[in-house]
Amino acid sequence: MKEIVLVCTIGISTAFTVKDMMKSVKKQNLDINIRALALDNLYEVVESEPVDLVLLTPPVASRFKEIKTNIADDIPVAVVSGEHYVNYDGETILEEAQKHLK
Repeated sequence: MKEIVLVCTIGISTAFTVKDMMKSVKKQNLDINIRALALDNLYEVVESEPVDLVLLTPPVASRFKEIKTNIADDIPVAVVSGEHYVNYDGETILEEAQKHLK
């Protein structure tokens, strides 16, 4: 199973996007798990749990370089489109995320 974390500042509002993404996962019968994660918890999680993709929400996108530098090289980091994020367009975000999974 592929593990995706969707990172935001606190992790609360992102839960809506994750819920919509998981609907698409189930609908397409994909072997993917997605969860919201607060930025404060990111490094602890990627060091202790399997993570296949880190998706950054627009509020934390400015930290891309810092995050990419501080996590394992084999974990891709991508930024979610602001338009898709504010519209809770989980289906499109999932499509984009799959392009980054190995």
